Amino acid sequence: MRAFDPSDIKTKKEIENIQNRLNTIIALAIEKEKTSQLFEAKQLYTEAQHLSFHAGEGLRVKIINEEADIKTWHWINKKIETLHK
Repeated sequence: MRAFDPSDIKTKKEIENIQNRLNTIIALAIEKEKTSQLFEAKQLYTEAQHLSFHAGEGLRVKIINEEADIKTWHWINKKIETLHK
């Protein structure tokens, strides 16, 4: 989870929705990769990568990416590079 003003419920829900979508996409990409649907897996990993550092709409809040977010982004990036080969 990313740091934000805890009283900003709209931003909290937006971040939760993004995290849920990110986890769903990663799980689907892993399944596609297991069944050798590598093109589809790469597309899903790329979509997940774009969500992994999402900062929300506008400039209402400054997002501070935590170590877990950075690790997730790099893990996804390695998956994309591997599937690209």
